[in-house]
Amino acid sequence: MNTSIRLLKQIRKAKHLGRPISLKQDKKTLKASIWMTEDFPVKVEILLSILEVMAPFKHFSKLKDFINMKIPAGFPVKVEIPVLPTISATVTFQSYRETEHEAQMFEIPSNYVEDSAHFSNM
Repeated sequence: MNTSIRLLKQIRKAKHLGRPISLKQDKKTLKASIWMTEDFPVKVEILLSILEVMAPFKHFSKLKDFINMKIPAGFPVKVEIPVLPTISATVTFQSYRETEHEAQMFEIPSNYVEDSAHFSNM
């Protein structure tokens, strides 16, 4: 049995005070598109790791959830996903190149002090 139908039946049986409880359900179907390639030098797992870091931001979270769904093999070179009913976001990977970086680039400076006021909600 559908969860919303079951909930509606429970609400109708429940004793309540005041005006009757009403349940309204809206369903909206939004279309997302994805362009895949098997020739991209990066794996989807790397993209998901990047999106995991950016996920606290609502729209990146939607993109991550979309890519986490069962998608075909390969790498998504272009993703078009609705962020609002009338607005879609498009993410396109146009070029990629690997570069070597020195290890010191990733070292935390000795005079670094973490400020707990910044990014406190992450």
